Amino acid sequence: MSLPGENRRTACGGLEDHFRLLVENSPEGMVICDEDDRIIFANSRFCDIFGWEAAEVTGKGIGEITAGAPSPPSHAFLVPSTVFPTPCLITDAVRVKRDGTEIKVSILIGPIHEEGRPVGTYGIYWDAGRREEVERALRESEQRFLNIVEDQDEFIIRFKPDGTLTFANTSYCRRFGKDPGKILGLNVFDHVDQEETSRLHREFFEKLTPENPTNTDESWSLLPDGSVGLEQWHNRGVFDEEGRLVAIQCVGRDITAQKEAEQSLRKSERRYAAIVESQVEMVCRFSDSGEITFANDAFCHFFGLDRDRIVSHRLFEIMGDAEASRFLAEPNGQSTSGQGPFFEQILDLPQGGKRWLRWTRRGILDEKGDLIEVQAVGRDVTILKRTEEELRQLNSILRSVRGVNRLISHHHDSEKLVQEICAHLVETRGYRNAWIGILGKGGTLQSVSEAGVTADGKHLSERRRHGMLNEWGLSALKEPGIHLKRGTMAMTESPLLDSYEEGGIMTTRLEYAKKTYGLISVSLPGDAHFDPEEQTLFSELAEDISFALHAIETEKDRQRKAANLEEKARQLELLVAEHSSGLWEWDVSEGRVVMNAAYETMLGYSPGEMGQSLEDWKRQIHPDDQAGVADLLRRVLSGKDGDDIYEIEFRMLKKDGSWLPLRSRGFVVRRDKNGRAAKMVGIHTPAGEALQKQRRRRGHEAKG
Repeated sequence: MSLPGENRRTACGGLEDHFRLLVENSPEGMVICDEDDRIIFANSRFCDIFGWEAAEVTGKGIGEITAGAPSPPSHAFLVPSTVFPTPCLITDAVRVKRDGTEIKVSILIGPIHEEGRPVGTYGIYWDAGRREEVERALRESEQRFLNIVEDQDEFIIRFKPDGTLTFANTSYCRRFGKDPGKILGLNVFDHVDQEETSRLHREFFEKLTPENPTNTDESWSLLPDGSVGLEQWHNRGVFDEEGRLVAIQCVGRDITAQKEAEQSLRKSERRYAAIVESQVEMVCRFSDSGEITFANDAFCHFFGLDRDRIVSHRLFEIMGDAEASRFLAEPNGQSTSGQGPFFEQILDLPQGGKRWLRWTRRGILDEKGDLIEVQAVGRDVTILKRTEEELRQLNSILRSVRGVNRLISHHHDSEKLVQEICAHLVETRGYRNAWIGILGKGGTLQSVSEAGVTADGKHLSERRRHGMLNEWGLSALKEPGIHLKRGTMAMTESPLLDSYEEGGIMTTRLEYAKKTYGLISVSLPGDAHFDPEEQTLFSELAEDISFALHAIETEKDRQRKAANLEEKARQLELLVAEHSSGLWEWDVSEGRVVMNAAYETMLGYSPGEMGQSLEDWKRQIHPDDQAGVADLLRRVLSGKDGDDIYEIEFRMLKKDGSWLPLRSRGFVVRRDKNGRAAKMVGIHTPAGEALQKQRRRRGHEAKG
């Protein structure tokens, strides 16, 4: 049934609108010209190609808008529409844009007919230069892709389901010793044995489906040099529209070294595990929640549990120490290399006693840096701690001993000395109490010096009983060596107290040169103990104090003797001046000899005529007598024999050249602190016949 005329026109008008919209938005340039080649219509793309506005091109000749390049000229679309030999013409041409630049275009030209005769032309323009750029970019992209594929270390192949190779990159050819120009058409399984080929088909290639187009396998291959290599292949199936497998593309890589490294790593892990198990240190690993995942033999042995009872339990349940468990599991401050923070734990053992443990921890991180585990290493440092404590005590003792020796070197008063020694021992060594008792006549306590207080706050001296020692104190005086007591002691066990609740007491007597001067006693608080080194040093300290008391006593005796000698010397000085015998005084330190007048006249000299030096005196002694005189003087001067008086006969030279026999008697007036004679006095009288002659001469002088 045909449409009425008005309806047909309406329908055609609607189609024309749709057609115009389609043409206007076409990516190709479209133009319509009348029979005189003037432009009736041009879409926006046509105007963009040649650089014109739509209003500018309407009514202009097509040749003006799309002028050809000067050489060689193209007359496409310049031929009148009435002479087109074919329904349409396709050609490539070079045209000039409005701004004078040339542009390559591809043109499709066709006639427009009305009632069987041509009334105009239409043209469709493509930017051929842009298309060439795209094609060139596509070729370059394909070449880059090919270069990338060829340059890959991975082996890339493509083959049919029957194994016929359709592509292989250079790495594949190099791996299996194939010529890239001759490899296509070969079978991909030529270098794989039949059993391996069947396995690959069965386990991998036959399982490729459109739903599961990929899988991965590992296979061993025989290489051209006779070695065997291991490859890992990522397989992808290529399917047609009906889901049939038409090709398989594989990308492989050599994992021989990786596999060997993994095997070496497993061996290394086994060796590491063996080393960890053989360590004396305790090693454990646990999660960030504190759940133990590993514990070596040393850890299990120390805590007395089987590994099965430790693994999967929390750290606190095994260690029984909340503080130590928190430290080890604390995520903050975990070290991932080297030694991390350390923590020292004091562990009370069920059977009694203590152990010191030192723990270090180290975080184990995943690839993202997140903490997955903590490894802790513990070491029993009990022996080290005890040794350090013993060294601290020993150093404290040595400081006390050095301090006591300094006090000894500076003091000459025994009471002040022992008092300061007691205070020094309490201050530097940390003794709870220290006292020194000095004995008097009859073995009673003459004085007591102390430092420190007893448990009830009273000084030790307040507990003395009439200056008498108890049984234990008396036994310490009788028996040499160190006397020790620990715990609460009765009166009979403590030198001065009714009871003694200290950690221990150590007592010894003060003795030097077979003389007992008294007792020294010290005590320790709490659970401290006297180790053998301290006992030895305490014994040596007692010897030093005893020697100091002896030295002070000896010095006092020396001072008393010196005072007596000085008194005797003053008495003698009164007799020297008028005495008829030869009297002399010798200042040993200055080497000067002073003589009275009778001494010089006896040798025939006038008073003051003889020399006053020791050397002058020695020169006048007869050569045969000099050795004996010198030996006697050396012994008297040194004081080694304990004699302060001497007597000897020798001959001295008179002024007239004759020899006078003399008897010399002398004694030491004063000695220095080292015991050497500092001053001597003496008398010379004639001896033998000389004495008789002197007496006769004096008798004659008296008669006359």
